[in-house]
Amino acid sequence: MSRTVEATRALLLGVLDHAYDRASWHGPNLTGALRGVDAAAAARRVGRRKTVWEQALHAAYWKHRVLNKLAGRTPFAREGSNWPALPPEVTQAAWRADLRMLADVHGRLRAAVAGLPAARLTPKSVKLIHGVAFHDIYHAGQIKLLRRIAEEQGGGDDTPQAVRAAPSRQGKRVTRVRSRGGRPPPPP
Repeated sequence: MSRTVEATRALLLGVLDHAYDRASWHGPNLTGALRGVDAAAAARRVGRRKTVWEQALHAAYWKHRVLNKLAGRTPFAREGSNWPALPPEVTQAAWRADLRMLADVHGRLRAAVAGLPAARLTPKSVKLIHGVAFHDIYHAGQIKLLRRIAEEQGGGDDTPQAVRAAPSRQGKRVTRVRSRGGRPPPPP
């Protein structure tokens, strides 16, 4: 096998790992964003946004789709597609099972990339693998945002957050507006 193929494979595995569960310079990866979330918090809907749990299932679904492209079709472990529904009962056991399913799908995807024949490391497959890693990072950010909004809401009321002042990078005060659902804040 050529050094280029092995370098490409190593890079792809590294990208997958850093997006999912290895230390990254950009902040939390997918497992870091999910760490410490219990079932109740994972199932909490913030406005009309997808829940943390839905985000995790969505990430697992798309990992599975890429796995199917690389290693052959198998059915996804949950009913539905793209945004699989939450289980009928929100329990810690169900949440842990879905997190294990996400980890299992990631492990199988990683194994498929590690064992992909050189002839199958085409620009299209490289793009798919990069894409699913970037997808993890995107949804890690979504999950962190959902967690922050939920913490700021406290009691869960549906009113826009107040306008507050925060320091800018240059030390000046800037006004930041926190609103929910894309609604503008009330006038000052």
